[in-house]
Amino acid sequence: AGCRVRGPCMISKDEGVTVLIHVPRYEAPLSVQKAVVRWSDELNLGIEFVQIEPNNQRRLRELIQAIKAALPENKGQR
Repeated sequence: AGCRVRGPCMISKDEGVTVLIHVPRYEAPLSVQKAVVRWSDELNLGIEFVQIEPNNQRRLRELIQAIKAALPENKGQR
């Protein structure tokens, strides 16, 4: 799993990073302890999540499911 980060970044491919994802409905941010930059260009990064604690993995999975369910193409398919 991973994500794309938008915005000017000066991080190189294969560099290790820690990722914090701030979600308004969560009291504490989601934390990915270990991630690796797999690609980058002037305005984007592709990050692979390498290590994430089980609790944060569960919260991330729940968040992704909620986002998918809210997409227009999924409304009314419950």
